[in-house]
Amino acid sequence: MAPAALLICSIDVEEDNWLPQRSACTAENVRRLPTLVPLLKDLGVRPTFFVSHAAARHPGAPGFIERAIEETGGELAAHLHPWNTPPSPERATPSTTMMCNLPPELQRAKLGSLLDAHESAFGRRPTTFRAGRLGGGPRVVRQLVDAGFTVDSSVAPLTDLSDEAGPSFMDSPVQAHRLAAEPTADDVGEPPSIVEVPLSVSLTRMPLERWRAVRQDLLSTGRGQAVLRAMSATRMLRRVALSPEVESTGDMLRAAHVLLASGAGYVHLTWHSPTLVPGLTPFTRTLPDVRRFLRTLESVIERLRTRHELESVTVGEAASRLLGAREVVAPPVAALAT
Repeated sequence: MAPAALLICSIDVEEDNWLPQRSACTAENVRRLPTLVPLLKDLGVRPTFFVSHAAARHPGAPGFIERAIEETGGELAAHLHPWNTPPSPERATPSTTMMCNLPPELQRAKLGSLLDAHESAFGRRPTTFRAGRLGGGPRVVRQLVDAGFTVDSSVAPLTDLSDEAGPSFMDSPVQAHRLAAEPTADDVGEPPSIVEVPLSVSLTRMPLERWRAVRQDLLSTGRGQAVLRAMSATRMLRRVALSPEVESTGDMLRAAHVLLASGAGYVHLTWHSPTLVPGLTPFTRTLPDVRRFLRTLESVIERLRTRHELESVTVGEAASRLLGAREVVAPPVAALAT
């Protein structure tokens, strides 16, 4: 059996409205969380619940979330959807759905509103954070630290969101690392940083360090992007995000093997709470789709445990465990949209 690794599962607990909208948001899907708890307990999973402002404020929803946390030994974390977390003076555009594109003072105001909603709903303020649409990165770090957050989980390695007005994480480490804020003239010494526990995104057939070198060579020829798209289309080399919503058990197992062989030290599975209700997300349009999603979640964890000794931890626990063993410094995140 391979060396022990950490198993992280995180759930974005959010409104029923899949497409960004500012008003008429509901979070009735949260009432389905109890149906997931027995499976998580059977699997020995201690999830992290990233709760949005709309979910924290929805009548009755905090009770379902708190009970799920208590029954699974999970962690309460914060999830910021900029488009419907007040205040909202900004114009609604694709760019402003990414937190990293908002002015720092507006980021701070929305973080304060989100934390106030958590304190009102749960009686405490979480210290672990995830940006909606993964719109995080260095432009957000300073405001997170100022708000009292110690851990972030908004980075998706091997992922370029620039076409969606977001950041590119193509060169981000797959390991937990310290993510530094963009420097300013007012910094005395190094800019503030936060512990980043990235999502698990990997490849199916090639060690990640080798892939990064191959990618740079391909891009330098001017034919890189076309070659990369062809490799993915033919399944010669696939990028796989470890989410049972969108990937098969086999692909996730292959990607997890590459990830652990590359020294990540953990596998991080993630999904969204509305996926438990047919028709709320593109991933589960019918009840059979929901059942397929749950079978995939169960299968990938059970089969991972046949090959690896896994210890289930929350995102916050993983941050202290992984960074305690080894400090990894992140390279600069590629330019963000403006």
